[in-house]
Amino acid sequence: MTLLRLPSSPFLCFVRTAKRRGVKAQRLMKEKRQTGGAEGKKVEQVKSKGRSFRSRRDATQISVVSQYPPLPLRLVKRKEKPADDVWLKAAYVRPVYSIAEAIEMHRELQHPTMFNNVAAPVVLRLDLNMELEKKNHYLESTSKLILMPHTFHHDQKRTILAFVKNPDLQISALEAGAEIAGGPELVKKVSC
Repeated sequence: MTLLRLPSSPFLCFVRTAKRRGVKAQRLMKEKRQTGGAEGKKVEQVKSKGRSFRSRRDATQISVVSQYPPLPLRLVKRKEKPADDVWLKAAYVRPVYSIAEAIEMHRELQHPTMFNNVAAPVVLRLDLNMELEKKNHYLESTSKLILMPHTFHHDQKRTILAFVKNPDLQISALEAGAEIAGGPELVKKVSC
């Protein structure tokens, strides 16, 4: 918006300039989408005087993969492979190893001749590729636990407590493997 002062008048005059170009076309496209027309469901291009405006999709229609791309896709501006064995971490893409290679490298590093820490923990960063074959198919949001087919052995004894009000369910929880089952009175004992 530009302010102009006319020479013969002490008043200011407001003039709308190119900043409002294409607003009407955008408004019409938004109204068309909201009415639920077949054309409104697609992502369309609106062209207005040499400019193009891309209408936004709903957040529910955007796949998880496109919202959070895996690590190598986010770092496309970085160089792939360093020329030397010493490099700046921020300038190159982080190397990606298979799980077998990473465990073997971890064993070599924690060997008694190196760091002498045989029981060192393993830190894992895992990028899952959740893409489907077709781009217009989306994954449902997940809110479940993942069943691990291979158990991790540890030397800790774990106690399973079942908090259930119904006495019949308490008995079935004890039969299923819980060591202690109880109702609200058990919560008071545990919290003390």
